[in-house]
This record gives sequence, structure tokens and C-alpha cells, in this order.
Amino acid sequence: MAVFLSDEGVNGLWLHLINEHADAEVVELELSAWQGGDVRVAHARQTLTLAPRSAQSLCSLTLLGHFSDLTHAYQFGPPVCEAVVASLRNAQGLIGQAFYFQGGTGHTPVTDVGLQASVRWLDDQHAELSLSSTHVARGVHLEVPGFVADDDFFHLSPCTPRCISLRSQRPQPLLGWVHAINARHSAAIALAAHAESPMAAQRIAA
Repeated sequence: MAVFLSDEGVNGLWLHLINEHADAEVVELELSAWQGGDVRVAHARQTLTLAPRSAQSLCSLTLLGHFSDLTHAYQFGPPVCEAVVASLRNAQGLIGQAFYFQGGTGHTPVTDVGLQASVRWLDDQHAELSLSSTHVARGVHLEVPGFVADDDFFHLSPCTPRCISLRSQRPQPLLGWVHAINARHSAAIALAAHAESPMAAQRIAA
């Protein structure tokens, strides 16, 4: 299952939903438009049932219930927003997200996006990294030497924290940074409270 966004000019911003599963799926579709990276200027939610092995499209104006020139196609005054985020969820949580940046990605303003990163150990070689930001963070990249992440180079929405799994071939300390291409500052990965690795706990006990 996935969600995509497409700029259809004066026809607006469209959302495309795909369900490749053999069963129908009840999902929640959320749309948020952000100005300045941290001010939400438009928001809507809708519950939908995706038929098995189906695709359907929905105009953002239908979802919002009012006109909003999210793509700045009509160019009446300044752009309404800088970024639009579409989030698709089911009963288990977030399935996927799609991002639209008004004006493309050629010009990326740099600011303090408020990146935060903390990690908790699952065992000696596996950890879970929790990420959040106060602004829309573009092109988030993880720098964690010795560890492989199950996701990297993604965008991060202010209202949707992410959890990333990290794994290593051998027990070792976890030190690293989180970067974003529009962030003035990178975030050091902090150890969550009471979250030392089992290997460290054994050393302390000894």
C-alpha cells in the first residue's frame, strides 16, 4: 500500500492511493499543508476503504472541502504553503507518506528545523532510533558508523515522528548524527533514559 502526490496544474494537487494486497483495507488518509516549515495552514482527515488490488485518486480540494491553491497554480499573491504532506495509516500505524514541495527542491531554505534523535537498545546488536522535528525536515540522512538503518534519506513531518531500526554485525557503541539538507544544525543521537545496551548493563553489573 502506498500514497503518492501529483501536481495537476490548475486542477490542483491530487492524491493517489494504491492497495496491492488481496484483501480490502480500511485506512486513514491525512493531508497537511505547512508554511514556514512549522505552521500548518490546511489540514484534513478521511477514512477510506481501499478495494483489493486497486488504485484510486482523490483531489486535495475534495479532501479539504474548500479551495486552497496548494500548488500556487493561479499565483494569486504569495504561495499558500511551502510543503504538503500526505500520510496513510491503518490499524497498525503509518503505512507511508508522500511530500510535495511548492517550487520543487531546487531551492531549499536552511533553518533550525528542531531535529531530535534518541536511541534505545533492543539487544547487543539491534537498536531503535526515534526521530522528530519541529519543522518539515528535508532529505534526512543518518550517520551511524558501524550500523545499518532500515530507512535513510527521507523527509520528516513535524506531526509524524519516525522510528528507524538499526543493526550491527557485532556489539559496539552507538554514536552518530542525524542531518537534513534544510537544517542549519545536525542532531547528535542521544541515548534514551534507562536505555543502555545489554552489553553495557552486563559490564556495570560485573
